[in-house]
Amino acid sequence: MHYYNIANVLTRPSGIEKKKVVSVGVFVTAIVVIFPRVFINGLSGTSLVDNGWSWALQFFFTHLRHYQWGKDLVYTYGPLSFLSTRSVPAGYYAALFLFDFYIVSIFSVIFVLLYRTTQSYKGILLFGVALLFGMWEVNFLMQVFNLLALSIMLEKKKYYWLSFFILLNVVLSLYIKLNSLLFSFISLSLLFLLLAARKKYITLVLVIAIFFALNGFLLNLLNVSLKDYLITSFQSVKYYSYSQYNFNPAYKPILGYGIAITLLSLGLSLYLTVFKLGFRKDFIKILLIGNIALLMFLLFKQGFTRLDRGHYNEFLCFFPLVLYVLYLNCSSHRKMIEPFIGLSILANFFFSSFVFLKHYDENIPLFSGQPPLFTYCSQLLGPHPAKSGYDGAGKGSYDYYSNQCIYQRDNPNPNWHNRPAFQSIVAVSPYLDSINSAYYQGANAPDTIFYDNLSTDDRNPLWDDPQCKWAIFSHYQYRYTDRLHQLVLTRRPAPLRVKDVLLLDTTIAPGQVVQIPGHEKGIITMSSHVNYTSLGNIRTFLFQSPHISLSLRHPNTAPGSGPDSVRFIPALFNDQRLILNYSLSANNSGIPGYNNELTRDLLQGFNSIKPNVRAFCFQTDMPAGIGKRIRVKLYATSLID
Repeated sequence: MHYYNIANVLTRPSGIEKKKVVSVGVFVTAIVVIFPRVFINGLSGTSLVDNGWSWALQFFFTHLRHYQWGKDLVYTYGPLSFLSTRSVPAGYYAALFLFDFYIVSIFSVIFVLLYRTTQSYKGILLFGVALLFGMWEVNFLMQVFNLLALSIMLEKKKYYWLSFFILLNVVLSLYIKLNSLLFSFISLSLLFLLLAARKKYITLVLVIAIFFALNGFLLNLLNVSLKDYLITSFQSVKYYSYSQYNFNPAYKPILGYGIAITLLSLGLSLYLTVFKLGFRKDFIKILLIGNIALLMFLLFKQGFTRLDRGHYNEFLCFFPLVLYVLYLNCSSHRKMIEPFIGLSILANFFFSSFVFLKHYDENIPLFSGQPPLFTYCSQLLGPHPAKSGYDGAGKGSYDYYSNQCIYQRDNPNPNWHNRPAFQSIVAVSPYLDSINSAYYQGANAPDTIFYDNLSTDDRNPLWDDPQCKWAIFSHYQYRYTDRLHQLVLTRRPAPLRVKDVLLLDTTIAPGQVVQIPGHEKGIITMSSHVNYTSLGNIRTFLFQSPHISLSLRHPNTAPGSGPDSVRFIPALFNDQRLILNYSLSANNSGIPGYNNELTRDLLQGFNSIKPNVRAFCFQTDMPAGIGKRIRVKLYATSLID
């Protein structure tokens, strides 16, 4: 087994061409540029939502013995999330530093191996340039490394020791962030196939044994329920496309570019595989190119399913690197791939120039942020707070039914009894909703809930996790509103029961107006079922689900004036009981239901709320994407002792 480093390359007695010295300089510069600008995320930004979940994950890891991942905790990150978020639990700063060093080391290894195995100066330089436009998103960095390592192993048989780096990356990624869960397993399977095909049976057995041993160790160390962790992780990833819908018209140019470069690159991959390489060649190579194409698609999904700067940045930054892996695997067709890499790099320059015109601010580390290494080093060498104790005690248990769990950071009472999917933005499926609902109705439910209707994107917070909402309405009562404008709720002496009177059971077409029947008592609730067509399912798989809204018309709405709309998410709302009230969209913030007054009134006097919706209809931006018939049931709903 041979180990190399950049110093060996620079000190070869035979001398080095100036071009290769330049390539080493570009690589080192790239590592410095993409390296984290801060060692610790102090959570001092203005986004309470992002700061909230980042701090909460840190809190849960600090008190790991009190929380079992998969049962007590459900999120799109895993127990080692601090390696990505940099919201570091006290006492684990060395672990984060070692992980940063590990990422730098594995890419240095790849660079040295490329230097030794690649005859083309252009190829070595291109890797450094592609990395220069990257970013420090560790899950994607590890996936790119895995593809590069598999590519080198496929060409050079003596480098099978890279298998152990791939194995470690896969294991770590399973517990850091779930956006690459499926891809990690596919990469690992490809590694197994490669080792078996090349008859490296001892290495294969070692990799499999270490994989299971490491996972067994981490499952116990991190207090993870494997079955529940896999189920809830799958639910979070599967339903993400339905739940996260954000579209800013200012970002249309970057979306258009993303669609074009992704389709062209996928088409190029298919062309090279079928017409150039052919299935008579190495089958493992075909599967590897398929893996590269899959990562291209996952980058597109990550960047544009929820279209905001934080997500499309990842697409911009990693697409040149993924194209480089394709370039590395098609040695006889590299001239076909070079223009794609050049275009993806130029796109970063282009969109960064829109910083003032279109708010494409802080696209990539090369053009943004603090000076490299300065803040990181000062934080690393500075004082760190000591690890705090925790015994789960305190005066009464409570939970934050809001996305603002950052408030717990300054709360002197440590007795936080959080619902499993601890932010509504994560309860993206009926199954995850049912877990939260059961928790609020169970023996360990918190005594107090701090309730806030703030939501994200265009999701209606009163309809978020609807099963859980009914558990709150029936098991909790309003006490007062605190200084942070949260509703303070306490448990009822005895839960209320839901009583329904069926008013209407019909089937309607999209766009068809439904008049609300007259009734004497009870608030109007709706249970409906919207089906996606094949086209709708394809759009959901490739990009975002068809946008469906429920247009509400107030009794006093003047004829000819437009109704107010709230978003309808079939995957979460189908066959659930949703409250129809004009106050859902009557606020000045632009976020439906942001005003807490309707929720307060429902908790204080659910049965006294007067009906204020005259009619409604379903609308969509893709009529061919949803079924022609929508089942609708309307009820007069009351809460009784």
